Amino acid sequence: MHPWKKNTAARAIRVVRLAGFGVATLLFLVPKAAAQNDALPDAAKILDRYVEVTGGADAYKEIRNRVSKGTLEIVGQGIKLDLEIYSARPNLFYRRVESDVTGVGEAGFDGRTAWEVSTHGARIIEGEERDFMARGAQFDSTENWRAQFKNAECVGRETIEGKDCYKIVLTPRAGKPTTRYFDVESGLIVKSTMVIASQMGDLELESYPGDWREIDGIKLPHKSRQVIPAVSQERVFTLESVKHNVDLPADRFKLPEPIRELVQKAGEGKPTDRKTP
Repeated sequence: MHPWKKNTAARAIRVVRLAGFGVATLLFLVPKAAAQNDALPDAAKILDRYVEVTGGADAYKEIRNRVSKGTLEIVGQGIKLDLEIYSARPNLFYRRVESDVTGVGEAGFDGRTAWEVSTHGARIIEGEERDFMARGAQFDSTENWRAQFKNAECVGRETIEGKDCYKIVLTPRAGKPTTRYFDVESGLIVKSTMVIASQMGDLELESYPGDWREIDGIKLPHKSRQVIPAVSQERVFTLESVKHNVDLPADRFKLPEPIRELVQKAGEGKPTDRKTP
């Protein structure tokens, strides 16, 4: 492989690794000073309203799995990857990305083991990085946000991309806080910021979801721009299709053989395969 192409592929693979679960849920903040003096609503009311404006708890309960397909563009590097995301109740997740430059990259969570397989090899994801992936794999995290976070606080109002937003700080039961900005008018998320654990250390991720569309009674963002300021990286996720309650292969969330071997070598015993909902 030509040196420039090899270096480009290496950079692209690092960016893909950082993608994690940020599909969905950030840059110039302009404080709205006048609004700060207004009485702020309870954070729970804002979060519950988000559930309602995106479909309501009953609609969410009807969804048992989701298959999303689209693209991941690494801005400024001329790289666009094909993207497939599979998720299911209660906490099953699988992601596949592919391009001519990066090859195939896979990652997943089977309810117990977080893992990744790329051209750099296979690895079991552990520590804070594993906890982050496990939280992202929770299928009902939107409607059951109280189970995900031990504290939610509305700390102010800010103007984000021209929209007046409530700023909500959410503290998970394990891990670092995340901040979400909800449009005062529509109730939808305009921006979110979080700290992601990665092989490069802790990095702040900013996400700007948009192009909201209703699928099977649930309103979902079909585009998300994500920025990691510390490494000057920007990428755009675009979903071209979203399907719910699909008949998935029984082994969709099964650990791939290289990961199963690593699990056994680590002394965890033979993995228990999870059935596809």
